[in-house]
Amino acid sequence: MNKQISWPLLLLLLSCQSRPIEEPLAHNQLIASTDDKILVAQIVTPLTKDDVHRLDRHYPKTLQKIYKNRPLTAHDIINMTRAGVSDGVIIEIIGKSQSLFFLTPSDTLELSQAGVSKRVITVMQNTADTRY
Repeated sequence: MNKQISWPLLLLLLSCQSRPIEEPLAHNQLIASTDDKILVAQIVTPLTKDDVHRLDRHYPKTLQKIYKNRPLTAHDIINMTRAGVSDGVIIEIIGKSQSLFFLTPSDTLELSQAGVSKRVITVMQNTADTRY
């Protein structure tokens, strides 16, 4: 049996907070409305405000993938590295996104030349072993 759940109900089930309509929303919030309130679901990422600012300015598509918890590509990892996101945060995002990376030797070389740390590259290589 396939039942549809309305967005406001879904957000309520996900423990969102409600607030008056006049209050401004942050960049990383989802909204749904009811008759008298806007329901807000906070998107939780390990990114700092500075990380979000740099990614939004230079690599907005990568930031959207992170917010939507979509699989990342090697290019997204390079973008995060270039934006100054720390290795620990990149590794946490890789884990949360359930991304799979099947890296060739040339991919590994490209990542390394772009400044991606050996630690992050190793985590990327291990995703194929742990998730596939």
